[in-house]
Amino acid sequence: MLNQKENLRQPSSMAARLVGRILFVCSLLAFLVAAFALYLDYQARTELLRENTLLIQETDLPSITNSLWQEDVDQVGVITKGIYQHPAVSYIRVFDASRLVAEEGKSPPEPKISYQWPLIQNQFGKEYELGFVQIEVSLQDVYNALTERFVMLLLFLGGATLILGGLVFFIVYMDVVRPLIWISQRVTKFDVDNLPLTIDPPKSKMGEELVTLYTQYNTTVEKMREYSADLHEAKAHAEGANLKKSEFLANMSHEIRTPMNGIIGMASLLKGTKLDDEQQEFIDMLETSSLSLLDIINDILDFSKIEAGKFELEVLELNLFELNRDIEHLFRLRTKEKDLEFKCEVEDSLAPILMGDAARLRQVMINLVGNAVKFTQHGSIHVGIRQLEDVGEQCTVLFEVRDTGIGIPADKQDTIFEKFEQADGSMSRNFGGTGLGLAISSQIVDLMGGRLLLESTEGEGSRFYFVLTFDRASIPEGIPVDSQLFADAAMLLVDDSRLNMRITSAQLGNMGAQISCCVHPEDAEDMIAERIDTARPYKIVILDKLMPNTDGFSIASKLRNRFGKRCPSLMMITAAPEMHDSVKLESFHIEGYLSRPYKFNDLRNILAKILRSHQAQLGVISMTGEKTEKTLPARHAEESDSYEGRVLVVEDTLVNQRVVQAMLARLGVEVVVAENGKIALDMCEDECFDLIFMDCQMPIMDGYQASRLLREHGYAQHTPIVALTANATAQDRDDCLKAGMDDYIAKPVRKDDLERMIKMYMPGSVQEKAKTS
Repeated sequence: MLNQKENLRQPSSMAARLVGRILFVCSLLAFLVAAFALYLDYQARTELLRENTLLIQETDLPSITNSLWQEDVDQVGVITKGIYQHPAVSYIRVFDASRLVAEEGKSPPEPKISYQWPLIQNQFGKEYELGFVQIEVSLQDVYNALTERFVMLLLFLGGATLILGGLVFFIVYMDVVRPLIWISQRVTKFDVDNLPLTIDPPKSKMGEELVTLYTQYNTTVEKMREYSADLHEAKAHAEGANLKKSEFLANMSHEIRTPMNGIIGMASLLKGTKLDDEQQEFIDMLETSSLSLLDIINDILDFSKIEAGKFELEVLELNLFELNRDIEHLFRLRTKEKDLEFKCEVEDSLAPILMGDAARLRQVMINLVGNAVKFTQHGSIHVGIRQLEDVGEQCTVLFEVRDTGIGIPADKQDTIFEKFEQADGSMSRNFGGTGLGLAISSQIVDLMGGRLLLESTEGEGSRFYFVLTFDRASIPEGIPVDSQLFADAAMLLVDDSRLNMRITSAQLGNMGAQISCCVHPEDAEDMIAERIDTARPYKIVILDKLMPNTDGFSIASKLRNRFGKRCPSLMMITAAPEMHDSVKLESFHIEGYLSRPYKFNDLRNILAKILRSHQAQLGVISMTGEKTEKTLPARHAEESDSYEGRVLVVEDTLVNQRVVQAMLARLGVEVVVAENGKIALDMCEDECFDLIFMDCQMPIMDGYQASRLLREHGYAQHTPIVALTANATAQDRDDCLKAGMDDYIAKPVRKDDLERMIKMYMPGSVQEKAKTS
């Protein structure tokens, strides 16, 4: 508090402080002079009184002694009166051996001086003490005189002090203060760049010290201006270098991903051919290594984007239940191979749909869990997602990953989130990794409004955790659905996985459906039978494909056999889709099929179609609605879905041409290739295409310019254009849309991505497929 008060005090001017100090010194000096003068006067006056009393002792004391020896009391009284008449004596008393003999005056008040002398008579060589005399002298007159002198001294010295102080102040002000004020007024002036200006030499003369002061100041200012100029130049160079770095990164992103696209694409195509076991193993290793390399490249590019300020979050719908399930599926096998206990838990009360960047949040969680698996040799790993606070349209969620791994030393915990940092150098050799994962994760969490924190004990394990606040999502918009379509629609969910059941039931509840859950498949028939004759029988039964001692198809067969036409509509969800499932779907009249992980809209759209059908049996539903698809893996060419239509692939790299061409050929479409945008423009002028896949960065004419010209010239006015881009950021997506493209696929390109775009933008081919099926 004291420091705060001192800081609040307004600074006083140097002149005011100088005047005060001069007056103080002069006043102190005057006081000392006056005090010394008064002391000397006091000593002189008291010395005069002492001399007068000594004179009385020498002249009158023998007379009093003789009178007492002769016992002449009257004479003693006369002598006493004479002594009292002396101006210095205020009071006198004479005593013989037994009594008071004479007395004159009154004892004065303090201050006073008292004297006492014995009366001794010498007779025949002997001394006789006859009595004593007391005299008191008042000092009041002395003090009065000193007071008058003090007043005179005070007036004189006070005037002298003021005159002297004023003179000293004038001299100091002219020689010191005024030049300092002149300097201070000029050191507060700045130019347009907010840099201090040099001081011009003063017209009046200054002291040597002040000349040195402003000269040194000018030298400092000149150096500062030189440093500032160098700094501006360095800043300009740095900004230019940063711009070149950003351009380099964008170019490198394309250049690196282009060969990676070829490697991964060719590996994917080879997996679709007939291979022996050894060849299949080699291809699997090639694909795994390529994807690992791609992850490392992505980490480096992500970190570079963060440093360059180009990293952006994309706020979309986010399902934490699906995120938790994805993490569990990704790491279940790896933790099982290391014999680790692995738990993924999400709090039931969490809102099913929130708003956030699902991809980046998933990236952070995968990094944290991946590190936990990497550095944990025995024990357990626990992933937890739970709600801390639910306020209105927002909820606060805690994410944590706990392990019983090697832990992190206390002296390394402060630097563990820095780039290229690991707990010690041997970790990179023993466990691998670039040291970028935690740095990227920490900065992503910062961008999301949280902070990645660590609790760890070496040899016991670690806990990484962070807290984020999300906005609640409004009801997702899918295909138009009547408000009453899902209202109180009774649905039975049959699944042995409680986690999957929590996720799906939360989604169904968000739609407004009435949900019942069955974790024991053998109880499903009885639950349906109990409600089949009621006012609200089950409209849809959602079956998991794989369950203990049975499967979804067996349950579907039993339900169809028992309830016949009264059987509720059936839908199947699975994490292990297979090509031959389509035959069983038709055989058991399962009307909807969805593979995990799926999007909320996909589930909602399929259920909406089933509810709209108003029939108990529809056959197998063909998922050809808007952005709704049946996800089945393609393993061999003879098992792939077949489409019809002409597709133009605009790609400058031969390897990528071959990859995309081969993938599209397996889908049954006719493929035409153009090496750059200029050739594509000429082709579209003479030919028609159902869909165009356009690479963004090409020589002669890039994909952006080609798309703009195609739209402007009307050559492909109604033809969908899908970008093939190595830069899958929000900015790149916006650039694609501004150029007239309809969608984009991030490299490396996969067959599923191409098929998804064909289904979405070539409805004619989908219809043909539906007819043939």
